Amino acid sequence: MGARSAALEVYEAVLEWARSQGDEAQQEEAWQRLGETALQDLNYEAAASAYEALRELARQRGDREQEGVYLRELAYIYDRLQAYDQAIEVKQELIAYYRGLNNIARVTALKIAVGQDWDNLQRPNEAIAQYQQAYRLAWEALQFYRAQEALTALAQLYERYDDWEAALEVYQAQVETHEIARNHYGLMMTYGRMGQVQQQQRNYPAALNSFRRGLQLAQQLGNREAYFQRHIETVNRALAGD
Repeated sequence: MGARSAALEVYEAVLEWARSQGDEAQQEEAWQRLGETALQDLNYEAAASAYEALRELARQRGDREQEGVYLRELAYIYDRLQAYDQAIEVKQELIAYYRGLNNIARVTALKIAVGQDWDNLQRPNEAIAQYQQAYRLAWEALQFYRAQEALTALAQLYERYDDWEAALEVYQAQVETHEIARNHYGLMMTYGRMGQVQQQQRNYPAALNSFRRGLQLAQQLGNREAYFQRHIETVNRALAGD
């Protein structure tokens, strides 16, 4: 810790000298050293200041590629700080950057991350919009894993707000995605989630059907059979009580 603190003082002195000389290359190197050292110290506030300065330097000289590097560091830092507003701003800039490169995989991943940030800010409508956009982009690009990830996040959000019908619609779309991708494990897990939502609705016949489908897949995979059998027994008892 002491050595890194001393190093920070040295880099700050170098930075002041570079500023006085108008030496932008030396300034950038000093900011980089400051940022790296601050990250090693888990001093995310200082690291954020350093990488914001670096981003601005890259922007001023029109170096879009290097700006993207600094934006990625800032996205990581703001995530650690749980500074969701700043994280959203940085990730939106990264989305624009990767759109320019036609890197849809990065765009969809970032949209899901932005949705999670909005969710953390308790802004569900904004989160839903990001998840839906991520799903559409991933589906069009045949990125089924990412499409499933977006749908899972979307369905879980609906569940947290007790919007059971919306959650079931999403899980049905996820079933179709898993079937196309031949993802039997994902399909099994989705039937499990559907069954639990239908239990919440007290729609026991539908829940029983979902859990039975999940059990069939579980038996094929040799995985989570006891989980589905337990839920089937619970639903059967509820039906008997009716």
